This record gives sequence, structure tokens and C-alpha cells, in this order.
Amino acid sequence: MNSRKPPVRVLTTRPPLTRMLALHRALQAAELPTATALAKQFEVSERTVRRDLDYMRDQLGLPVAWNPSRRGFEYTAAVLDFPGLTIDEGELFALLVAQKTLEAYRGTTLFVKLQRAFERLRSSLSDQVSFSSADALASISIRPLGTAAVDAVVFDALTRAIVARRVLRLKRQPLGDSKRVSLTLYPLHLSNVDGAWYLLAQDAATATVRAYHVSRILEVEALEHRFEPIPNFDPAEYFKASFGVFTKPDAHLQTVIINFTGLAADLVREREWHPSQKLKELPNGGLQLTLELGNLNEIIGWILRWGAEAEVIQPAALRKIIERTARQLVQAYVSK
Repeated sequence: MNSRKPPVRVLTTRPPLTRMLALHRALQAAELPTATALAKQFEVSERTVRRDLDYMRDQLGLPVAWNPSRRGFEYTAAVLDFPGLTIDEGELFALLVAQKTLEAYRGTTLFVKLQRAFERLRSSLSDQVSFSSADALASISIRPLGTAAVDAVVFDALTRAIVARRVLRLKRQPLGDSKRVSLTLYPLHLSNVDGAWYLLAQDAATATVRAYHVSRILEVEALEHRFEPIPNFDPAEYFKASFGVFTKPDAHLQTVIINFTGLAADLVREREWHPSQKLKELPNGGLQLTLELGNLNEIIGWILRWGAEAEVIQPAALRKIIERTARQLVQAYVSK
């Protein structure tokens, strides 16, 4: 293992890490690449490539040199490992904030691994920054609500299967049903939505893709055979018509219009609730929110949380659901 340690510096600019690692691998392989070839590979100028190589030599202490007889760049000495990263204080602070968000991963194998990785990174950078990471952590807090518990063994099996493209056989407990359901799935993606983990997977029998609540998966087995994933599968595209996770691939989009007043208008105005949202200012400080959704189930509870300060304008079916629910609430609270 290479024991050389690069000069300790706090730097504000550097080449992209992915590009430096690719350059490092090319130099390690003794391919003797030219600036012209590298510029074409990364779709940048030759000047940019030379600046990257200069950075690697001067700032990271790597033995990068031009070999005039062989007309290519090379390492003049063996380099087994890419040197530790340099980082500025702002970037380290951002990493510390990210560490605070680990609560979303509690109960999963990711939680332990990410904590370990953050601690290693923080300790390796301790001599490169001038502020206390402990003080920085104490100045930040994140309070997750309603985080769903996840079986660590199940979660680890899912992540491994996704990476290895292994077919899964699992048993799950559907919501509101006492019967266990067995499925054979092609796992595509894991997504954390509102504090809960969901597995996006293609059903081997029907070829349909849907989201499965990971907390309701009881058993999982990775089979020996592998599968070919859906080309260019995009989780963002899958979720774009939903207000949460419930969606249908061919769902007809409905325009949802909601008027807000009072504090609700101010609070709704402060956030982005959906990629399709459009905001329109109304008289007296009111706000109109317009969304394009393919499933209305999840937005019902969200509308009700605003109480009388939210009024559904359309669609008519959603307005009737809210009206009926409001009447049921009144009946539940009227003294008997």
C-alpha cells in the first residue's frame, strides 16, 4: 500500500474527482495517454486535461510526467492508491450536515456503513480544516418524523440483489391483509419517500413495475439467475405522476387545483411539493396550487392537514371526497 501522504492543503477548486480517478487509472495501466486522446475521452479541452494532470502532480503529489520518447503521460513511480482527498471547510460542513441525515437510514445496513465511512473521512481530514467538527455537528439537528423500521437483513439482501441484478423471491405482508404473498421480482431501485423505504421492482410474471414497502417484506431470497434491467429505467419518471409513491404507469393525469388561505398559504408557498406544481397568488394573501397527478389517494390526507384553510377547486371527484370526509369528522366529534 502506498504510504506517501500528499501535502496538507485546504483548496477551493479542483478537477472533478471522477475525471481524476479515470486519469489515475489510465496512468496506472501504463497506457501512456496523450492530452489529445484524454480531451476527446472526457469531452474537454487539451488545456483542461493538462491542468488536471498538473493538479494531480503539484497538489496531490503524484509522480505524473510526460515521456517524450514514448509520447504519452505516465507515472514515473509506482502508485498503488489514489491519495486522500483535499477538501475545504464549506465542503466538510456540508458532509457533516449530510451525516445528520443518517436517521433516514437507521435500521438498515447502510446506517452502520455510512456512519463508519463518515468517521473515517472526518478523521482523515482533521488536519486540513481549522474548525471543530464536533462543534459543527452540535450546531445542526434534523428531526425525522414517522421513520419506518426496516429489517437490516432484508435491506442488505435487496441492495445486493439490485447491484448484482439477481432475481428475488420474497414474501410480503400487504397493508390491511393478514395473508402473506409470495412474489418473484426483478429489483430495480430503492427509494426513500417521506421516511419509508420502497423497492421498485418488475414482477417476473406480469412485467409490471410497482413500489413495494420494504417494511412489509418479511423474507427475501436472491436466486442464482440474473435478469436484464429495463433499459434507461428512471425512478423520477416513475414517480412523477404520484404525490408520494402510489402511481400507475398509464394513469390519466388529472389537474388538481387547491386554494389556500391564512398561514396555510404561507407554508405551502415556502416549499416545492411536486415537480408539476404551479403557484398563483390570490387576493388577500391567498395562494392557488395546481398539480398534475395520476393518483389522488395520497393527496387526500395532505389536503386535510390544512383544515379549513385549504379548499379543493377541482377535480369535482376529489372535492366530494374531502367534503364527505369533513362531514364524517364532524360526526365523529359531535357529542352523543
